[in-house]
Amino acid sequence: MTLPADPLAGQDGSDTRATAGTRADAHAAAPVARATRLEAAINLDGRLDDAAWEMTVPVTEFYQTDPVDGAPATERTEVYILYDDAAIYIGARLWESTGEVRKRLGRRDSFLMDSDWFYVMLDTYHDHLTAYQFSVNPAGVKRDEVNSGGFRGDASWDAVWEVATSTDADGWTTEIRIPFSQLRFSRTAHQVWGIQFSRRAIHKEETTVFAHTPKSQRGGVARDAPLVGREDLSPGRKLEALPYAVTRAEYVDVKAGDPYRDGSDFVTGAGLDLKYRVTSAMTLDATFNPDFGQVELDPAVVNLTAFETF
Repeated sequence: MTLPADPLAGQDGSDTRATAGTRADAHAAAPVARATRLEAAINLDGRLDDAAWEMTVPVTEFYQTDPVDGAPATERTEVYILYDDAAIYIGARLWESTGEVRKRLGRRDSFLMDSDWFYVMLDTYHDHLTAYQFSVNPAGVKRDEVNSGGFRGDASWDAVWEVATSTDADGWTTEIRIPFSQLRFSRTAHQVWGIQFSRRAIHKEETTVFAHTPKSQRGGVARDAPLVGREDLSPGRKLEALPYAVTRAEYVDVKAGDPYRDGSDFVTGAGLDLKYRVTSAMTLDATFNPDFGQVELDPAVVNLTAFETF
């Protein structure tokens, strides 16, 4: 009789169930990231040309998970971490030696496989169980989710945060601002969070991470690096609002003489995303005039089967 494969076994067939001691050893060996208090305002334009970024030591050591597990990254990445009373700021400079920055435009929370990406994961309680993940590509497409240790998280969670990107001949750059009001964390004076940075360079099919875990071992949130250097944090204001504007152009072939359409349509719109912290365990999410409403997104379907349409 053939026994089913152990879901906790490594790729080489070895048992990767870690004891408390081995997990502690692995975490102690993880690199450490340090945040620096921000003393001046930052212009969020995706360029990292503000003097404040020069006041902190960047994270620069990245290692591959693909294609060569554990090998040093072939493209240089620098990540800077700042914070003030209201938010944490992440600045990243991602070099591309070939100049091939792959950027694709898509809806928020799109998983664009043919695009470069930069990821930030924050385990704010440092419990090694759950983390907030913020992702951005060179075109400025945002993806936010709650990750409980797997490869994909719950993308239905949406936070109010800001990001800006820019590209040049040497690669691309991003600046990210995440308000503390969007996160949950303890009230201790000296904060230690878990953090992970990851980068996907699509033209090389290369994925690199800051805190590397071999593929033969269990990784994820439990193996994130410690983020230190922050003191006396507060959850900030209870209300965050993010207005947006939308424009869309549509060009189609129409029959000659059609009195209703000339082949080109232009649509504009505006709206507001709002998040209000009612209590420490309850948050109210609201959207006014959403641009991705169900009526225009989901096509009509006639289902003649016995199975429900999803």
